[in-house]
Amino acid sequence: MASAAQHHLSPAASPRWKQLIESAISKFKDQVVIQMSTLDTSPTSPPNTSSPSPATTTPTKPPPQVRVRSLIIRSFLTLPTHPSTPLLLSSTDIRTPKVSQITTTPQIELAWWIDGTKQQFRITGRAVVVPSPTQTQAYRQFQLVSLPQKEKSGKGRGPGGGEASRFGVASVQVGEGGGKAEEGFDWEKKRVEVFKSMSSHMKATWCRPTPGTPLSAHGGPDAAKKWPVKIEEPTESSSEEDKRNWETALNNFALLVIEPSYVDFVDLGVVPNRRFEFVEVGEGKWEETELVA
Repeated sequence: MASAAQHHLSPAASPRWKQLIESAISKFKDQVVIQMSTLDTSPTSPPNTSSPSPATTTPTKPPPQVRVRSLIIRSFLTLPTHPSTPLLLSSTDIRTPKVSQITTTPQIELAWWIDGTKQQFRITGRAVVVPSPTQTQAYRQFQLVSLPQKEKSGKGRGPGGGEASRFGVASVQVGEGGGKAEEGFDWEKKRVEVFKSMSSHMKATWCRPTPGTPLSAHGGPDAAKKWPVKIEEPTESSSEEDKRNWETALNNFALLVIEPSYVDFVDLGVVPNRRFEFVEVGEGKWEETELVA
């Protein structure tokens, strides 16, 4: 008789999947690039398909499209009140399409291949954009989000899981006073802290015209040569232009917070290969199951 699948329920303060990632990147610190997918429910054009039938005269709305891009994971963040719910921090430009995609459909999946250890992590979860308070509309959306998601309970948060409420709008956690969560975590302070940690060259990317727009609309290649290439934090002696550039970049900079609910881990660095899934089954509890690799 075949034995039942072996499950291990862990209430550890630091989930084992997080420990595995931290162990890998402690050895290969530069291998922090991930690929993250979002769902674009309002694509501006249909996907490439064969020519429509001549009988087709009624325009149809393009179907939703999956969008994928590479991102850098900046760090883990664990809130003191939720030690078993580690968050992943990345960053984005508030003007990019992924922001509206995440606002509309927060469900995301990312793939993280760490070549040094031959390990892959596929993480399913919810993404939240933390904008500058000056970005009024986006900030109002953020004020309706609870981080981490409240009222977590029950299984089924992995692929095909049934807890849709996990990704819905939750009770207000961020107040009107500048991004301070009710647990006492100041998201605006964290956003500015991460921005200041960026290189001066990276900061300048948030001072350019809207990413993805035609270069010709902004003066062409010659005009682009005049855009700032470095931005330093201004001092009293800084020029007004330098101060404006800093404020522009800081206002366009947004944190991208990923709250995992399911992790599929494959270790190709051992023989035989091994594979595990980790499913969050309640506040602070992760169920671990070994799978066929």
